[in-house]
Amino acid sequence: MPATIESLKTIQRQETGYVFSYNLFQALKYYTLPVARALFSGEVSNRNGNIQSELLLGRYKRGGYATSWTDDLCWKNKWGLANKLGAKGKNWTKIKDAIPQAGIDRIDMTLSNCETLNGRSYFNVNKEICYNGKSQQFYIFMYLAELQKQLQKYGKPYFHYTESNVAHETTGRRIQTFDEDLANYLRTLSTQENTLTVLLADHGNNYGRLFSKTFEAEVEMYHPLLVIHASKDLPQVIGEDKMKALTLNQDRLVSVLDLHYALHTLAPEGSIEVATEHAQYNIEPMGLFAPIDVNRTCNTTPILDHNGCICERNNTKYVANDTRHMMLAEFALGEINNMIRSQFRAKHPDAATGFGSCQRLSATWFGNVRDTSLTGAVSTQLSIYVPAGKNASQDEDVFWVTVLMSDKYKMNLTDYKRISSYGPYRACADDGVDIKLCICSLIRPISRPDYMAIPSWHSGLPGVFQQNTTTKALGDSNCLFLFERRTESGMTVEASSECSKKSYFVEVKAGTLDNIFTSLPLPNLIMLKPGDMVFISVFIPKNQNAKWYLKYHARYIEEGGFGGGR
Repeated sequence: MPATIESLKTIQRQETGYVFSYNLFQALKYYTLPVARALFSGEVSNRNGNIQSELLLGRYKRGGYATSWTDDLCWKNKWGLANKLGAKGKNWTKIKDAIPQAGIDRIDMTLSNCETLNGRSYFNVNKEICYNGKSQQFYIFMYLAELQKQLQKYGKPYFHYTESNVAHETTGRRIQTFDEDLANYLRTLSTQENTLTVLLADHGNNYGRLFSKTFEAEVEMYHPLLVIHASKDLPQVIGEDKMKALTLNQDRLVSVLDLHYALHTLAPEGSIEVATEHAQYNIEPMGLFAPIDVNRTCNTTPILDHNGCICERNNTKYVANDTRHMMLAEFALGEINNMIRSQFRAKHPDAATGFGSCQRLSATWFGNVRDTSLTGAVSTQLSIYVPAGKNASQDEDVFWVTVLMSDKYKMNLTDYKRISSYGPYRACADDGVDIKLCICSLIRPISRPDYMAIPSWHSGLPGVFQQNTTTKALGDSNCLFLFERRTESGMTVEASSECSKKSYFVEVKAGTLDNIFTSLPLPNLIMLKPGDMVFISVFIPKNQNAKWYLKYHARYIEEGGFGGGR
């Protein structure tokens, strides 16, 4: 965005205002809602639900400020204003009631978006968003500039929040469509008095081939933009100490919570006390308006993802692909496949297969492996590469996963993200399956597989990570099978049912486990319905440098009695 950068440089050069750029701004999460929630309410969580904007905006409103909200999505959109304010049902009556309760006076331009977008979502669609020959952002910035001029003219203080989603696409080009408009808006701001403007990105780019292929792009996702513009007279309004802190903190590790407390400090009611749950983050009550601890680390910065910190840390190792990390990748892939099966089963309980159009994933390779040492645990983050669906624009789809393994040898898939484009798969996805997990055939005309046909899993199961799969019949069932993939660093076990009418429980029990950790607590019962293919467990040596040996037993439960086993 060269025009925007030049506009900021001009403001600095001509001393028409102050520009602060925060070089160590740490993202909280790789998507918007948790960041917006932390900004307004200070809540640090992954939960769904409203952002509680009234906790911040209400303080300004009570102090006589005009408050406005502007974004570029239709308010009825999945990520639109109704969702952010918790106005369930997304009808006009409910959101009309929710707006004043959220501390918002006006949403003006936001109401134009349903018509501008014609009900469509432009997430992950590589098209410019225009209306009457102008970009959507042109109208938004023009409106904001005029609104602020009028409010200042009549001496009315104001707080406005503006959100743009235009960068949600794979090319990185569409954000350029509002470069000139943002630059012009900044030039307007430089002529206004007693004004503080925050340019904030919730996270970096997480679309496209660059992101899916490079570790550097993944780091950049957690290192977004934070720039603050202050009008020339602001030091006389807020005090020199606050201005000095803004300058000093440009090279300190800061987060959206620091901005949250800073915005509260500027409210007419003044600073708030640091919440008890924020004490661990070493937060100052005035946020960015007080010097941030120069020794702040990732451990005292709010991050909702393991390995997401932008700092260079001694406890993070970037490691080569090896068979031990392959077992962690197998575990993550197995857990994702079990999610797909569970979601499909919940929506299609009478189907004779555990998978429909959204196929069971089989990975070809993994990479970008990082180990982070935590207290009593190791968090491993890696990328898993999966063959794309037929007729897809890309050859591979990519999942970014985090597996946490504790000293007590418990294993959890703590986070996963679909890095590659998933929007096109909406055309072929099964009802009930999260589109972010789905890979399916895009050959047109789109046709659904036969949900009542039982797959022959044992006759054509592909290998994973170029490791061969060994198939074994379970007892004398003739339709229950176990699948094993063994490496020098452990083994993966899965099971399938190709029985036509009955469901079974497969009981897996430990035999001899010398120096072996199991991701599934044993003994355990795994239910297999007709057509199911289920990931059971990975077996990993506790001490990689010592010899290991494992023997397990599996048998099936049929009509109240035990059948044969292995």
